[in-house]
Amino acid sequence: DLLKRGWASYEAGNYAEAEPLFREALAIDEKALGPEHPDLATSLNNLAELLQATGRTAEAEPLYRRALSIREQALGPEHPLVAGSLTNLAGLLQATGRTAEAELLDRRSLAALLGVNAAYKLRIASMASGGVDSIALPPLRPPSEQLTLERYPSLECKKQVAVGEEFSVVFSLTEVQRTAVALIEQGQATPEGQLVLSLPAEADRWEIDVVLLADGFTVLGSDSSRITLPRQGDSEAVLFRLRAEPIGAEAERRKVAVTLWHKGAYLARIAREVSVVDQPLAAGAPAPIATLADLPQAGKQQRPPAPVALDLGLEAPDLTLWVQHRTGPDARERVTLMLMSQYLFPPLTHQFDLPADARAWLERYYGELSRRGRGVALVTEGAGADAPNSERGVDENVAFARGFGRELYRRFAPEPFKQAFWKLKDALGSDFDSIQIMSNDPTLVWELMRPARGEDEGEFLAVDFRVARWYIGEDSALLMRPPQILPFKELIVIAPRYSERELPYAAKELEELRQVPGFSPWGGRLASVRQLLMQGGAVTGFIHFAGHGTVRAVDAGLNEYAIELEDQSVDLMTWRGLVGDGGDAHPFYFFNACDVGQIHHVANFVEGWAPAVLEAGASGYVGGLWPLADRGAAEFAARFYHTLAAGLAQGLVTVADVLRETRRYFYANGDPTFLGYVYYGDPNLKLAMQPAPGGGAVSAPH
Repeated sequence: DLLKRGWASYEAGNYAEAEPLFREALAIDEKALGPEHPDLATSLNNLAELLQATGRTAEAEPLYRRALSIREQALGPEHPLVAGSLTNLAGLLQATGRTAEAELLDRRSLAALLGVNAAYKLRIASMASGGVDSIALPPLRPPSEQLTLERYPSLECKKQVAVGEEFSVVFSLTEVQRTAVALIEQGQATPEGQLVLSLPAEADRWEIDVVLLADGFTVLGSDSSRITLPRQGDSEAVLFRLRAEPIGAEAERRKVAVTLWHKGAYLARIAREVSVVDQPLAAGAPAPIATLADLPQAGKQQRPPAPVALDLGLEAPDLTLWVQHRTGPDARERVTLMLMSQYLFPPLTHQFDLPADARAWLERYYGELSRRGRGVALVTEGAGADAPNSERGVDENVAFARGFGRELYRRFAPEPFKQAFWKLKDALGSDFDSIQIMSNDPTLVWELMRPARGEDEGEFLAVDFRVARWYIGEDSALLMRPPQILPFKELIVIAPRYSERELPYAAKELEELRQVPGFSPWGGRLASVRQLLMQGGAVTGFIHFAGHGTVRAVDAGLNEYAIELEDQSVDLMTWRGLVGDGGDAHPFYFFNACDVGQIHHVANFVEGWAPAVLEAGASGYVGGLWPLADRGAAEFAARFYHTLAAGLAQGLVTVADVLRETRRYFYANGDPTFLGYVYYGDPNLKLAMQPAPGGGAVSAPH
């Protein structure tokens, strides 16, 4: 109670009121627990933080150091709480000008988060004076067996609040259901509403990061915390404080959600609705609290369970960006950004408004990149020296695209992303190589940003890094996390033969793809495509479409998306109707067509081919962000699959590596088409060749 009152005063800026409460709590803890108990370190940190906030750094420093010493002795050097103490002390040292010691503590903090494998990823040894050979590297941990746990997510808060009202949100994972209004929006669920987690079996407890998402509310204090989930029993509860922001009507329903993460890997999203009213609640009539009375009736489950379990044995990306776009009642586009990494704690969250001219600016330069792709003189084998003005055209296009990437980063990369990126770059060096972007909108083209810091300037993120997107939609058929290992047995190619608007280079593309192991041509008429899609879940490998794709404006702000077959167009709604119930194979889709990679807001829902195929259970998707040049698209596909086949012949091959190797050819041919592809999947997705049995897995009509 003392701590709650102290933090309430602290967050309100009443430091004089908070200080005696923190000091009293510290004295009680030290008497009850003893001077070396790890819980005492929390009270020491609380008081130290207040002292630092009021400018008394000399008083705060010994408290931070004592808290660090207690935690290291009690918990060992490789513990998240030790990392937190190191970060707190490093922040104070940085603020008082002792940057060298602060940087050393930052490195120790990162190493503490990583544990036994720190030397591999952070190369801590190379930062020390002795060099990397002066330390014996511990063996990598083998993949662990998994244990399945089921817990009810409890997200407790008021059902109804008034504008300006402050209220609490409490989250925990419990064995017995406490509230029934918490909806598992993403994650595997039992019919009873339990969240299913697959966790490393050798542990008895697991650290779970909890990050609050509350659009339309002001977060008072921290929006992230960490809970411990034991093998048996409930997790501890985490408390957040919110204030309801103004609304544009008498009442408005808003959503409060938390996302769950483990060592930088995304686990689940839990949400509930809160009603916000524009007038104070009646005196003496507090807003009702959600209870078990809100339990849904049997047979009226709000969402069927997702089909794929979480697997925490997978390799987490070095950096994950969670990017959610929402259009508010004032028509402004609000972006919520979360930055997660096993090397950064706590998680970073940030909200900002996308500039009103952002989409128009991007479309303008998309159009210019598309135009340059269609007009480029490709430098191909045997023709580069003879192509008129080819060298000048290549240089101009490369300079233009690099300038676009630099300006994209300068204009639109939020400051927290820049800070996290360079912190990881400094700590990991070349071992920082994978980025996952989880988003419901591709407006911000992170892949084409070129990070810059003074004279230190990189190339496009999608060239320097394994970059992959994943769609954070609402559909339960969407795989919770993209897979990291897939067998590759077949490449099914749909290449319609058009009587009009023929694609001159489609035949060349088809001929090149015939050389890929597992190649199987498929008919380009609706009946044939229907047959393929109905059995798509049985395809073990890639489904490749080489043809026309269109985006047509059908009304103000509304767009219709279609791929063109030989006998008719197939729009998104028709495509969804053609797709079968799927299976366990989860094919990978490559749509090599004009416009089909772009996504637009349609009636406040995100529509487009990437979400459509992923919601149908696909393991990944590659498509174009702008209208693709026929010649460049054919060349890109040929190089992509030849590189993929060469890698498969050697064993495992990483899809993101194949993509960035293919993109690098842009510097030789100057065709921006090679930068125009977006990849949805896992940045660490690997393929392994699986020879097809006689006759292949599916029957291919021609």
